[in-house]
Amino acid sequence: MSDESRVNSRCRARIPVMRLTLVLLACAAQFIGTASAAFAGAAELQVTYQEVRRSSVASAAALMRRMARRERSSIQGSCGATGTSNVQILQELGRPERWLALEWICEALNPGLQLANAEFSALEALQVAPVQVLLHHELPGVTGTQRAAWAGPGVTHNVIYEVTHVDIGGPGVSLSDIDNAIRDYISAARAAAGNLRAEAWRPDGHANHSTLLFVWNTRAAREGFASGADTHRFRGQIAQGLGAPYDDRLYRRID
Repeated sequence: MSDESRVNSRCRARIPVMRLTLVLLACAAQFIGTASAAFAGAAELQVTYQEVRRSSVASAAALMRRMARRERSSIQGSCGATGTSNVQILQELGRPERWLALEWICEALNPGLQLANAEFSALEALQVAPVQVLLHHELPGVTGTQRAAWAGPGVTHNVIYEVTHVDIGGPGVSLSDIDNAIRDYISAARAAAGNLRAEAWRPDGHANHSTLLFVWNTRAAREGFASGADTHRFRGQIAQGLGAPYDDRLYRRID
């Protein structure tokens, strides 16, 4: 089976399980040579973007907490002694109707999790925009040590999550140079005061897109790094190559 077929077959397999109207950007776009098959056996990150009606925020929060608990229970032990599995639910600061679900999954969990269909059906009825689900593989070659392991549910509510989407589409841009700039930026973040974790992920089949994930122990720590020299340098390095506005959002974990 080709790399493209592997990506598409996994995406198609998730559709009947989730029972959602999904915008599967990672499946629909033209396949680019940095396929997830090159990372076979490694953990993948599934990112689900959701937006519900303002009047439904409390109901959506309860549904997503239940789904997170059920998924943790269903995937526990599925990845073996050295594998990883994790589910986190994030709520955007200042926009409580917008949510992000982060799900780290190992190869053993593909082609799709047995998700909580009843909760997903109820959640779908609250949406004001199509749900977006993207599978990612981690960008290799980042240096520096993570300061903290991913915490379990209920113990990280005071930390700040920062999720940045970088879309490169300018003419004559070297994706290799952009990737090196991302690696340097993530490495700098890992060494920054107040940073707990910093990771760079790539949507499967999208060599020109990156999702950067940061966890900060305080809002002040994040603001200090965002206004510092490393961020200024990184923004300058990628500015001419951006194919869409730089998308940087802050969240709190609520599961």
